[in-house]
Amino acid sequence: MNWGHGITIALIAFISYIVYMGVVLMSKDTQLVTPDYYKDEVQFEREINAQQNAIKNKSDLALELSENGVFIRLNTPDEVELLDINLYRPNAKDGDISIASKGKSMFIDKSELESGKYYVTAEWKAQNESYQMRDTLWIP
Repeated sequence: MNWGHGITIALIAFISYIVYMGVVLMSKDTQLVTPDYYKDEVQFEREINAQQNAIKNKSDLALELSENGVFIRLNTPDEVELLDINLYRPNAKDGDISIASKGKSMFIDKSELESGKYYVTAEWKAQNESYQMRDTLWIP
């Protein structure tokens, strides 16, 4: 075999590999974090300010996992009229949960949760200021 045949075989093998990887990657189902990515990016500055307000206010988000479910408690010195809790599941869009509470605590039954990782976001308003806290929750 001479150099020409070797180079031809190498090029055919390389092109076959690239085509194979293209077919495999195009067949995978991917979900965007949010369909309106650029519009949501504008909201990001507000979220940063709300998180800094929560830190200055010395607020804390407590997540207690039990056999029956998850108890979420917000420790903050302010009166909270409405607390929005969002549980975002990074690997499954259908597993996201959004709940509003009239107090500083809430309970989520284990039957509503699937095993895996959740990003928990708590948002509230007090004294004309927005506040936000984030944490990670693992359900076994």
